[in-house]
Amino acid sequence: MFKVPLYGARVLLMKSDPEAFMHELRRWDDTTNSRDTPSELDGQALLMTSKEGSPIIVIWLRHTSQMKNPYWIGVLAHECYHGVSRFLNKVGMPAGKDSEEAFAYLHGWLVQQCLERLQRPTPRRRKGKRKK
Repeated sequence: MFKVPLYGARVLLMKSDPEAFMHELRRWDDTTNSRDTPSELDGQALLMTSKEGSPIIVIWLRHTSQMKNPYWIGVLAHECYHGVSRFLNKVGMPAGKDSEEAFAYLHGWLVQQCLERLQRPTPRRRKGKRKK
């Protein structure tokens, strides 16, 4: 999870299989049980509210090791668009002529932040005895 400067929102970025995505959502939002598992989707964006009342932009991508592939970058950009749109609508700034620059800036920033996180090498777990 990371913070969106200026707006007071947080972003929950997930890369997993659909079932793990739904499991994680249920930890944050008990109304999630009514949602269908996105088994046919490669990504999804949601806007949730934390228990403290702050907005959480949720960006989910199906688990893939191909995050440098143009297709997956496109899926990420697409889902970030939905996330930004839902968030700015909620704070009273719907997409339009007067909000175009704020919208474009936040969308570009969110795609960049997500790509940086998704393209980091995954730390490998060490084999051996676990500490007690």
